[in-house]
Amino acid sequence: MAADALNAARENGIVRSDVTGGLAAPGSVSVIIRSMGRPSLDAAIRSVLGQTCQSVEIVLVNAGGGEHRALAEDCAVGNVRIVNQGGVRLPRALAANVGLAAAQGEWLLFLDDDDVIDPEHLARLLSAAEQHQSLVAYAGVRVVDSSGQELYALDEDWDRIRMWQGNFLPIHAVLVRRSFVEAAEARFDEALDVYEDWDFWLQLAMRAPFLHVPGISATYFLAGNSGLAVDADPEYVRQARARIYAKWRAWVPPDELAVALARAEAARGLQADLQAQRALTDEVSRARAALRASIKGLAGECQELREELLRSAHAYLRLDTELRALETAYRDLEADHAATLQSTSWHITAPLRSAVGACRPAVLRRSFFRVCRAGYHALPVTSTQRIKLRHLVLRSPLGNVLQKSWGGGVVESAAPAPLVAVDKERVRTESLAELAAFLETGQRLRLPEACAPKVTILLVLFNQAGLTFQCLKALAQDFSVPFETIIVDNASSDETSQLLDRIDGARIIRNDDNKGFLLACNQGAELAKGEFLLFLNNDAVVQPGALAAAAERLHITPGVGAVGGKILLWEGRLQEAGSIVWQDGGCLGYGRGEDPNDSIYSHVRDVDYCSGAFLLTRTELFRSMGCFDTDYAPAYYEESDYCVRLWEAGWRIVYDPAVRIRHFEFASAGSSSAWAIDLQTKHRAVFVGKHQQFLSERPLPSMQNVLEGRQRLGKTTPRVLFIDDRLPRRDLGGGFPRALEFVHSLVGCGAFVTHYPLQFPYEPWESGRKVLPETVEIVAGQGASGLESFLESRRDFYDFVIVSRPHNMIAVNDVVGRHPDWFERLPLIYDAEAMFSLREIVQAEVLGDPVPKARQNQMIEEELVITRHANAIVTVSEPEACHFRDYGKDKVFVLGHSLDVEAGAAGFEERAGYLFVGALLADATPNADSLVWFLREVWPRILAAGPARLDIVGHCEAPSVRAFASDSVHIHGGVDSVDPFYARARVFIVPTRFAAGIPHKAHEAAAHGLPMVTTPLIAGQLGWQEELGIAEQPADFADACLRLCNEATVWQAQRDAALRAVRRDCSSTAFRQMVATILRNGQH
Repeated sequence: MAADALNAARENGIVRSDVTGGLAAPGSVSVIIRSMGRPSLDAAIRSVLGQTCQSVEIVLVNAGGGEHRALAEDCAVGNVRIVNQGGVRLPRALAANVGLAAAQGEWLLFLDDDDVIDPEHLARLLSAAEQHQSLVAYAGVRVVDSSGQELYALDEDWDRIRMWQGNFLPIHAVLVRRSFVEAAEARFDEALDVYEDWDFWLQLAMRAPFLHVPGISATYFLAGNSGLAVDADPEYVRQARARIYAKWRAWVPPDELAVALARAEAARGLQADLQAQRALTDEVSRARAALRASIKGLAGECQELREELLRSAHAYLRLDTELRALETAYRDLEADHAATLQSTSWHITAPLRSAVGACRPAVLRRSFFRVCRAGYHALPVTSTQRIKLRHLVLRSPLGNVLQKSWGGGVVESAAPAPLVAVDKERVRTESLAELAAFLETGQRLRLPEACAPKVTILLVLFNQAGLTFQCLKALAQDFSVPFETIIVDNASSDETSQLLDRIDGARIIRNDDNKGFLLACNQGAELAKGEFLLFLNNDAVVQPGALAAAAERLHITPGVGAVGGKILLWEGRLQEAGSIVWQDGGCLGYGRGEDPNDSIYSHVRDVDYCSGAFLLTRTELFRSMGCFDTDYAPAYYEESDYCVRLWEAGWRIVYDPAVRIRHFEFASAGSSSAWAIDLQTKHRAVFVGKHQQFLSERPLPSMQNVLEGRQRLGKTTPRVLFIDDRLPRRDLGGGFPRALEFVHSLVGCGAFVTHYPLQFPYEPWESGRKVLPETVEIVAGQGASGLESFLESRRDFYDFVIVSRPHNMIAVNDVVGRHPDWFERLPLIYDAEAMFSLREIVQAEVLGDPVPKARQNQMIEEELVITRHANAIVTVSEPEACHFRDYGKDKVFVLGHSLDVEAGAAGFEERAGYLFVGALLADATPNADSLVWFLREVWPRILAAGPARLDIVGHCEAPSVRAFASDSVHIHGGVDSVDPFYARARVFIVPTRFAAGIPHKAHEAAAHGLPMVTTPLIAGQLGWQEELGIAEQPADFADACLRLCNEATVWQAQRDAALRAVRRDCSSTAFRQMVATILRNGQH
């Protein structure tokens, strides 16, 4: 059948030989290569031409049909004959038979065009066959993958029964005498798609044994869909083997079949044993892996501990050295001080020093503030009239001077740092000079290197060695978080190479050419070990605390994909505080050119993107996103694209103001800033093409839309402007603790809040920043004189304006009166905090000058009138709410205090003394009045019963109170935390004689488990009776204090009752629910 097919092929012109060499000599070999014209053919031919035996011809069967491709010059030699040149495509078996017919050598070896043989392969087989007078000989073959990696070897002894079970001889392993093939009439079965070589060996094996020549001398590439590689498709293998068995089963000798079946049975048993052994091996491997991971983790922890210990040791040595120096300097100063105090000149100049001290700006400022405040409270008018007069003054040019001069009255304001212009070329020159000096010293720069880094810092360099040195010096001093440093140098031509030679603790990649910023970033990111990956420009200097702040932001906020911060230009002004992506693909750094210390840049915001000058992201997230898109190579827009892709994938980009760096900007572009701008223009078009849906939802580019674009707020996020006297701190008392909880609850309800301190705009905003939610915007430095322009600039931005306290509502009313259209769709919510007219009425009565009833009604009416533009009212108590309802306001909400119970563990016996908490800002205030009354009338009666101690906590600017400081009266002023005082005092006093609202300090003391004595006024405001000791007259008040201080049973009962009451009245959950109700129902 095979012969007939071959003859038919010849007759039809399929087989045609172009013989370029003569007949092979006796003992020669014909190597038959079935060629599909693949690139690997040349390697196959070269392996044959390189054989150590002499008489070798190559019969190249053009199995692909048509004109065979030209051979490589060194392959087209005389002993290479191409068969079927110009013929038709030949199947595998037919191509082999065509090669058999064309071969002229005494010996035959088949070689596929993707395999090779070693130089001694033919010589080894010929020598062994002739020595043993064998008709067929075979050698071992190495099996490799497509990359050349050896997988295993086939080098088994001859076993015909083994051959029945499966083919273990690759086709080029076997050398066979041609006369034996012809005598056996062996041909390749053209009915077989695969395993035609196995079938061919079986034909020969039925007539003669094969000689095994041990040793490997050929290579089989495991690829494609034939031969050994077919194992990738089990069903195809099964069908192909079935065809072989069907053909040969009648020819297998019974004894050999029995052995084969016995081997198969044994193999099944061995397979089961092997599987069990593999399972055991896998279990052992997993255990070993777990053990290795545990050991590695422990080693990492040990290394971190060693590094931390080393850092601590260095810090200790540095501090010890500094301490010793300070001690020496202190001793010297102390000696000089003692000598000065004993000098005659010191005694003579004492009066002059006192006068100079009184004239210091800070002292004069505080004195001026006290005088203004005292004069304000002494005006013989009602509170409402006084407030209106105050507003007129503050809106005038004098008002701005006054507010700046007193700077808040309690906390001194620091002047902003001066901003100076920078000569960039001078900076470069000075940086290079500093680098040159460093290189001359022979010193080395060591960067912190953690074995288990939290952050991988990636720097890409191209020249600018001086600026790089500044960047690395800052990193060398940063021990705030474990990090590693990867530096990729893009073939810099300046002093960068010398600098890198002096760096320890960094992994350095030196590229042979400039790959560009983007590709180098992707290159370095592949090596990152840190959980977080920081892209840092080499012309950026990280400020202290920035790295730790960014890492903490990613660590505590799972939904954040990347973090950036304040990027300062070299001269100190802002480059950006987060960036905006416009609808047309343009980008804008928010705040560019502004003062970075302006409070409006101090809150945490979600932004479109942050600059790649400092961009911290999650390492695995960066890799999973495909790294930076190479369509933006070599640079520009890659970080914008990455951040937008993060947003599209559901991640957030956060601007954190605690992250600060100085950035040279365009340093890598050098003098080619125009080139950089051109590149940005090109990549902007690419960016627009990739993110059309995202961009369609962004604002159009305009200065009016900067406010909208600077922060990504949800479409349903309420936007609230909260106007109050000052930034709310708990230590201020006077309703500010409640205001602070109000703001916190607004944020907790999902609102974006802007806080506008109207009366004390120049108070340092950093103190408020510490207590306000980090997402709250603070607008400092504008105050009463800037309110109107601010509201105009934010027109149509807010959904609500909440105004606290009557004097602030009067200021807002003034703006509403001039611009009613601004407030047509903007609800005004008045937070009364307290009704000051009620307080003044009670105060007048306490001081013996009661207000007539008609005048009382007039005073109340004047205060209620200021709510005329308010859409809703918020009060602290139900009695005060009734006044506003009677005035005709239908939306009136009661919002008390929010406190969590933190009762101290100390009991009656562990406590001692009395405690007063409250701000004492002036003599005319309710707190100062109450305390002076207590110290004059009550405290002497308590001291008469035995030794006692009173601690007064809170800012104290009232001279009348300060005058009482003594061994028994301790005035502490403002403190960082009142908790220690609550924890050790036994009795809390609230001797208030006139006030409005609900005293927060009473609720706070009760929440800390501290029983108290109050006046009837406070008891009524609280709505408590059994929870308190209540007294109005001095003797009764003293008796109530002594009873509570001396009787444990009374103390415990009152403590328990007050704790129950504060849990009932000051639930933080109820407080937040009421705030949510106000937002839902406080609209027009």
